[in-house]
Amino acid sequence: MFKDVDGEEHLLCDRCKLDITEEKSRPEQYFMVKDELWNEVCDANGINREDVLCLDCFEKLLGREVTPSDLATWEEGNPFGYPPGSIVPVNFNIISARNWWKECEQSLASYSECFEDKMTVVGKSIIITDPCYIVKTPEDWDKSDCGERMDLLGFTNYISESTIYGDWSCSTYKVSGGAKEHLDQVNICCRNMTGEEHTEDNTAALEHLASEEEHIGSFCADAGMVGVFLLDEVLAYNPEFAKFMGEHKFAVTKIDNFEGEITYYVDEETEAHIIGEGNVNFFTIQTGF
Repeated sequence: MFKDVDGEEHLLCDRCKLDITEEKSRPEQYFMVKDELWNEVCDANGINREDVLCLDCFEKLLGREVTPSDLATWEEGNPFGYPPGSIVPVNFNIISARNWWKECEQSLASYSECFEDKMTVVGKSIIITDPCYIVKTPEDWDKSDCGERMDLLGFTNYISESTIYGDWSCSTYKVSGGAKEHLDQVNICCRNMTGEEHTEDNTAALEHLASEEEHIGSFCADAGMVGVFLLDEVLAYNPEFAKFMGEHKFAVTKIDNFEGEITYYVDEETEAHIIGEGNVNFFTIQTGF
C-alpha cells in the first residue's frame, strides 16, 4: 500500500503490481476468500500471508477459478452485526462480474434483511441526504458515531445507513404504482441488458418503465451515508440547514407532506436505495459517483 500526492491510499498486488483501488482496474480484482484457502495458497507458493494479491494472480496460483463457496463470509459474533454466513461485501463485485447471483442468493437475502430499516411518517416534510451535511460540529459528528446515532443529537424518527458504495450521487423518482416493485423491474431489465437474456423486448420494457418515472430530486453523499430525516427536526437542530438546502439542491431531496412508510432497502446487487410507499411512491437510485 502507498499514498499518492493527494494522500489517497492505493492497494497494489504484490506480484503484478496492479493497483486494485484504481478506478480503471476491474473492480472484481479486489476480493476476499476464506482464511483456510488463502493460507493454503500462500503457504504452497512461498507467499507471505500478509501480502496482497489481485484475483487474477491468486487464481493462477490456485490453479483454477474461485467459486462462490471460496468467498469469505461473516462469522458468528462479528462486530458489525452481519448475519453469520453472509458474504463479506467486498466480494459483491466478483459476484456481479461472474453472474453468481443465484448461487449466492441465500447469503444476499440474509444481508438485505439485516440492513432493512424503516420509518413511518404522518404528514411531515422529509429530506434524503448524507447526515454529514446536517451535523453542525466535529464534536457532534463524533457524538453521533459519524451520523449513525442521530438520536444522540435529538432526532426521534429517522433512517441513517451506509451507502455501501461509498460517496455517490443519486436521483429520486416518483412512480404511480408500487415503488419497490418498479425498482426491482428496473434492476432486472438493467441486469439483462448485459446478459444473454438481452432482447429488444427487454429494451422496450426498460423504456416503458422510464416513461412512468418522474424525477423529483437529487442527493449525494460525502461520508458514505444516506439518511432520511424529518425536516422540522433538522431545522430545530440546525437552522442554517435551510440555507444549505437552497444553495445545494443537488445534495438534498425534499418531499413535502409525506405520509406513509419509508424503507432503506438493499437489492440483489447489494445497492442501497430509499423507498417510499404512501401518498407519494418513490425510490432512489445511484446515478453518479
